[in-house]
Amino acid sequence: MNLVKDNNYATISITQIMNQAHITRTYFYQFFDNKQALAQEAFFSLIKTVFDNLSDAIINTKKINRQNTLNAVTFMLEHKSEMLLLISFQSKDFNFQTEFQDRISTIIRQQINSANNQSPQNLDYFANVFAASMMATISWFLQRDNVNATTVVNLIDSCVSKGMASIIE
Repeated sequence: MNLVKDNNYATISITQIMNQAHITRTYFYQFFDNKQALAQEAFFSLIKTVFDNLSDAIINTKKINRQNTLNAVTFMLEHKSEMLLLISFQSKDFNFQTEFQDRISTIIRQQINSANNQSPQNLDYFANVFAASMMATISWFLQRDNVNATTVVNLIDSCVSKGMASIIE
């Protein structure tokens, strides 16, 4: 994150990352194939807290838990600058938002499938809609300075309670 704050992402080298983190090249490649993989994991580790707070409440009750959602949105506010940096990473071989959306869709599909039996079409559709909605909400929220956490919680509650949850009923 320190490197990205001071440099263009495209110009950052693996050597710079290794020097900043005080690790060897071998150690870096034990965990990541390239810097895009590192960026993905960095964002996913930040957003995992948000995701964990939302997914169980939505899947188990088909309605959001307002306190968990507020915790998730507050976490996003606290890490806004890092998330904005990470969400902006794109290259010709790497579309961060598509990659992350696919990852969330897979996780949701697994959670719903283990929680209750859904038709494959409903399950696939809900997982993709949920993932796209989550990415759109995160992106929308991070790019606005005048939106508070309560407003976002209300929007999410309305969307889930009145719309998306009906897909898996």
